[in-house]
Amino acid sequence: MKNALVKDTVREIKKSFGRFLSIFAIVGIGVAFFAGVTASSGDMKHSSDSYYDEYNMNDIRILSSIGFSTLLSQFKPVYVYVAVLPLPSVSDILLPSIS
Repeated sequence: MKNALVKDTVREIKKSFGRFLSIFAIVGIGVAFFAGVTASSGDMKHSSDSYYDEYNMNDIRILSSIGFSTLLSQFKPVYVYVAVLPLPSVSDILLPSIS
């Protein structure tokens, strides 16, 4: 049974070799694209973090309609924040750069 399956598979590939190469190329391009995106994600995170540090952009943006006194107390153990810039409904937190 196994021998017949192998013979049939080889016969189908020989009969439509162009289709086999096309599917193989599409799968290869997909694997290469996925590997490239996965490998570059760390570099993209690093470059965006250095860009935010260079231009003093906010690391966290908190939107709240109930106030910030209890909300900011939750961030004290996790982050040391440099400044809180109050606006009517938005508070921006600037975190020091971690190297």
